[in-house]
Amino acid sequence: MKDHRRHYPDLTIEPVRPSDLSEVLGIEHGSFVAPWSRAAFEAELKKPYANLYLARSRSGEKAGAVVGYICFWLVADEIQVVNVAVHLAWRRRGIGKRLMRYALGRAYEAGANVAVLEVRRSNEAARALYEGLGFHVVRERPGYYPEFREPAVVLEMNLDKRWSTP
Repeated sequence: MKDHRRHYPDLTIEPVRPSDLSEVLGIEHGSFVAPWSRAAFEAELKKPYANLYLARSRSGEKAGAVVGYICFWLVADEIQVVNVAVHLAWRRRGIGKRLMRYALGRAYEAGANVAVLEVRRSNEAARALYEGLGFHVVRERPGYYPEFREPAVVLEMNLDKRWSTP
């Protein structure tokens, strides 16, 4: 498997370390009505199949700041994206897409051939991102998000050589 760091012109994507969790939690709490706890993130860091990466700004006055993160599981031949968020001040800059592309590329390199995730039915911005990457709706899970009283839409995508990184 290739290096865990991936450089983009203005970002570095790297593994989350315990020392990064305060910044990750700030993004989590600013993004979700029912955010994960520190203990939940710490548990993810210990799971052998879990992968937790962050996007760090490389330029400007906020150089070094954590601006987004993604958590995904690699299980057998599948990647399950379980959490992804971008800091409110950094949204609409392609960071979520970069994190997703990074995760999908790592999964493909690890032998995954299918990607799966759930998203709120009404979360149009996230759905547009995922569908733009090639995900398609396979079913709904009623009552998945009780705080919103709405179902999750389950999206899947087959992974192929286009996800291979040079």
